[in-house]
Amino acid sequence: MMRIGITDLVRDCSNILNQVAFQGERVLITRHNRAQAVLLDYDLYEDLHRYELEKAAEKLRAAMARATHYMTSKEVLKKTAEEMGAESALKDRSQS
Repeated sequence: MMRIGITDLVRDCSNILNQVAFQGERVLITRHNRAQAVLLDYDLYEDLHRYELEKAAEKLRAAMARATHYMTSKEVLKKTAEEMGAESALKDRSQS
C-alpha cells in the first residue's frame, strides 16, 4: 500500500488517482504522519460494502432465529422504555 502525505496527494492528485483506478493501487493518506484516509478503487469499495451488508444481514438473521416470539409495537415500546428506565414516560403517553 502506498503511503502519501496530503500535501503530496494534492500536488500529484491526477497521477495518484490513475494509479488507484487503473492499477489497483491502495493509498494511505496521512496528515502529520498520522493515517487519515484510504483511497481504493471503486470495485474494491463495492466489494467491501457488499461484505458489510452481508455480515449485517447474517447478524439480523441470527437474532431473528434466537427470538422466541414476535413482539407487538406496544411490547417493543414498553421493553425499550424499561431498558431505558423510562416507564413513567410510557404511562404518561398511554393516558394521553
